[in-house]
Amino acid sequence: MSSVAAALTVTLMTILRQPVSTSQSVVGAIMGIGFMNRQLNLGGLGKVAACWFGTPVGAALIAVALYVLLAAVYNRLNLNLFVSDMLLRAALIVAGCYGAYGLGANNVANVTAVFVGAGTITVFEAALIGGGSIAAGVLTFSRPVMETVGKKLVRLDPFSALVVVLSLGITVNIYTVIGVPVSTSQAIIGGVLGIGILKGANTVSLQALKNILLAWFLTPVVACFVSVAILFASNLKYMPTP
Repeated sequence: MSSVAAALTVTLMTILRQPVSTSQSVVGAIMGIGFMNRQLNLGGLGKVAACWFGTPVGAALIAVALYVLLAAVYNRLNLNLFVSDMLLRAALIVAGCYGAYGLGANNVANVTAVFVGAGTITVFEAALIGGGSIAAGVLTFSRPVMETVGKKLVRLDPFSALVVVLSLGITVNIYTVIGVPVSTSQAIIGGVLGIGILKGANTVSLQALKNILLAWFLTPVVACFVSVAILFASNLKYMPTP
């Protein structure tokens, strides 16, 4: 039930073109189920909330540091326009693969871990199903969210885009090594904001940022209510009229 509620919530936010956290939706859905079953444990919620805050902030700081470092190296190379374009294209592909690797290494567990814990599937099966589902999502609903992140929040040039994707991969990789599931959506938004602030706060679309922050706040709340509604509906019993 929690997985269905989380999936419905993320699907809704995707239709609304908002980059939200699968981790937040899963946690919100589990909290709803726990509340209804009177088994809610708030002990670990503080750690989860700290990670939700630390992910975008950490990605922003990494993006700023990377931008300064890579810009210094790039400028010293003194490349012509053709070579510079080819180098950036190749670097973007490599960085994109690294970011996708981080996504698979960290985010697949957000949904499939509950089934592994229940003993219904193995870790290999969970990784296979999760990876295939991510690929299907990329090929279907990803474009509107890509436009929100890549165009509406901050306009990124190729070099800035490279820095943002690298900051995403590094941030998620760090949390993966630690063993904490975090949001790649929050990491990428943090990286984009880091570049936007570095270039000047006026380059950041405040309206797009407000919409994203509101979606982040609403995601666990909506997932919680959806899971409660599903649990309530599943426990209804039809009583035939005598």
